[in-house]
Amino acid sequence: MAMKLMSKRGHTAIHEAGHVVAFCHFSNGIYAAHLAGADGAIVDRDGCTVHCLGLVEPRTSFDEATLRKDRDAAVYDAGIRNMVCSLAGPYAEARHRKISADAVALSYGTDDFNGADEIATHIEPDPKRCEHLHQRVERIVRKFLREPEVWCQIQAVADVLFRDGRIGGDHILLPRIDRRRDLDP
Repeated sequence: MAMKLMSKRGHTAIHEAGHVVAFCHFSNGIYAAHLAGADGAIVDRDGCTVHCLGLVEPRTSFDEATLRKDRDAAVYDAGIRNMVCSLAGPYAEARHRKISADAVALSYGTDDFNGADEIATHIEPDPKRCEHLHQRVERIVRKFLREPEVWCQIQAVADVLFRDGRIGGDHILLPRIDRRRDLDP
């Protein structure tokens, strides 16, 4: 299926698979991941129609209300993990397409980068420290995607997404996953 993954749908499959595998390694996994059909619509687990190329529904989400009321170390750690999961998609796509992550950010990865930025500014309000946080998260994501086992997992999930258009979180069996991966590369 490698040649098919060079299409726009294939790029999206790799992108969404990057998110999926990161959520499985760094968080609590996913409910489901979807690729849009010919109509460009996805129906999420709540029955809402979303118009996008792909969608990952994580088991846990990181909301703004939590950030405002609780800035302790556990929330900070969860924020970093969520940033990693947000950026793993566009960085996986960039690696697959052999283009820069900035090029992906300017196209299909805009929402992912904006989401990571929003989390960063809430958990690290100081602009200089926020920039250091972004650099740290980028290093974590790049190191994660360089692991051969991780890249194989991303390709396997992308193949299923490309073929079926959807994968449920209960169907993702990835070997040797440590949900509490070290965040310091």
